[in-house]
Amino acid sequence: MTHRLVDTGWASELVDSLRLDRSELRIACPFIKAPALDELLALKPARIRVITRYNLSDFADGASDITALRKLLEAGGAVRGIRNLHAKLYVFGDARAIVTSANLTEAGLRRNHEFGIVIDWVKRRPRYFRVHHAEFIAGTLANDVSLNKLMDELKADSFSSTQENTARGEGNTDPRRAYQQQSRVRLSTDGLAWLNEQLQAAFDAHGAISHRELDKLDQSDVLADSLSS
Repeated sequence: MTHRLVDTGWASELVDSLRLDRSELRIACPFIKAPALDELLALKPARIRVITRYNLSDFADGASDITALRKLLEAGGAVRGIRNLHAKLYVFGDARAIVTSANLTEAGLRRNHEFGIVIDWVKRRPRYFRVHHAEFIAGTLANDVSLNKLMDELKADSFSSTQENTARGEGNTDPRRAYQQQSRVRLSTDGLAWLNEQLQAAFDAHGAISHRELDKLDQSDVLADSLSS
């Protein structure tokens, strides 16, 4: 994996990135306007998935563009809305990802001074993980389960690699070094048991966010009703 820091020329960065892999275009972006979007749709990505911010005031103020959303749907894209979205993320198939401060607007791509990082994948990842039936602690970040605490308490027994190296008497046994240097690190049986125990204690103390509350974060039904009217 390689990466570049970029602060100008976002229009060409997005177009060049999509040319690398047109199999799928994924966008998370609060503001989208038709002129900036048209350059990407002209390349005809095979699949389009978009998460945007659907606040009526954004469209009334001209920060975002209903026309752009209609064009996405006409191109076969899936569009979903999240209240108060701020992140800007663009993913181009398996080739590249861009995390930036630039919205998909003419100002964001051509006029404003926006900063971001362009990440190229060296090769396609052999495995993917999909999370089903996720549960969230009904608390703040201070109530979460800390990996730092896990590594402080279990030390080399936190991860399989450091635990195995300790048993062999060679190799890295520092869990933080293992966590920082590897793109993925596997929990040991002890580490998994510790995390499950801590997570259950957090649920017992603070409860879980209900599915009804989680559903409020997704404004896709409101969006679909508005665009079809």
